[in-house]
Formats: sequence, C-alpha cells, structure tokens
Amino acid sequence: CPGLERAVARHFIVFDRLRRRVMQEMDALFQRVDVLLAPAMTGPMTVIGNMTGHPCLTVRAGFTELRTRQMPAFLHAEIKEADGPAHTVPHAITIVAPLFQEAAALTLGRALEAAWAVADRRPNWLSSP
Repeated sequence: CPGLERAVARHFIVFDRLRRRVMQEMDALFQRVDVLLAPAMTGPMTVIGNMTGHPCLTVRAGFTELRTRQMPAFLHAEIKEADGPAHTVPHAITIVAPLFQEAAALTLGRALEAAWAVADRRPNWLSSP
C-alpha cells in the first residue's frame, strides 16, 4: 500500500522532530542541574529516557509494608486489599543523567543507597524458604 507507507513515513518524521525537541529541552535542563531525580517507573521519565537516550538508573529509596492486594478484574479497576500477610516492598527513585554521563547516575545511586542504608536490604520474601 503506497498510501500507508507515506503515512508511516510522515509519522516517523513527526516523531523524530519531537524526539529532537525533547533532546534539546533535556540538554537545556542539564545546563542548570547535574542530574534529575524522579519517581521510579513514571510514564514521562521512562519515555524521556527511552526516547532521548539519556542514562536512567532506578535505585531503592526505602521499604514499606503493604498488605496483600487483589488482582483487579480489568486494567483501570480499583486495587483492593485482600486477606493475607503484609509484604516488605521496595520504593524507588529514578536518576536521569546527561547524555554519556552514566558515571554520574551510578555514583549518585550508590551514594544514595548507602546513605539510606538500603544497599544490602532485600524484600523478606527473597529470604523465605
């Protein structure tokens, strides 16, 4: 289908222009900051890392106890607690660094995990028999 190929090509060009613009905005941001800290696994930050190639590192930021939850029947359903034990669950943050500055993300990530005393901690279900 020649028409389909042209439509796909147009979408690719639009996407590539958007990617370039986001890369320029990220470059401008990194002129003012060394790294960017964001909640882990959030849509916009994941897209930026995947789209622009900026190095991203997700590290543990602490742990919390959560009760067992029911699997929702459909994607946007409310998640409800279920009968069952509580589990230790990690919380995390994402460190985004400038292009080709993986060392900045790794150095900060290691320092934060050490400062928060979570570097050696694992969820308790990993140590259960």
